Amino acid sequence: GEYKVGYSKSFRQAEFLGALSATIASTHDQLDASQTYNSLLQSTSFRNAFTFDPTKRNGLDLNTSLNQASIYNDAVQYMSLSDDCNDDINLQMFMTPQIMSDATKRCALIHAMYQ
Repeated sequence: GEYKVGYSKSFRQAEFLGALSATIASTHDQLDASQTYNSLLQSTSFRNAFTFDPTKRNGLDLNTSLNQASIYNDAVQYMSLSDDCNDDINLQMFMTPQIMSDATKRCALIHAMYQ
């Protein structure tokens, strides 16, 4: 399923948020993983790093190119954390390089993390 359009993007995001909440909770005794996960769901957004549009290229097979472009565009994503979450948890203070790296290592669908 790795090369099917839209197949792994939502799984990768859910897996990473689960791993991130578990990592944060395991390093901070006062936090619960499920509460942290719910806070992350409310305050986290993902956007594609790549935006290739094959309709703007001449000579490409459009049907194949649309699928390939979707797979390409979904391959790398930026994660953003909003400041306006109504929870009591200040997630920004837990987003250290070490926490992010440890969360990535817990994931099967995510191969690398970049800062």
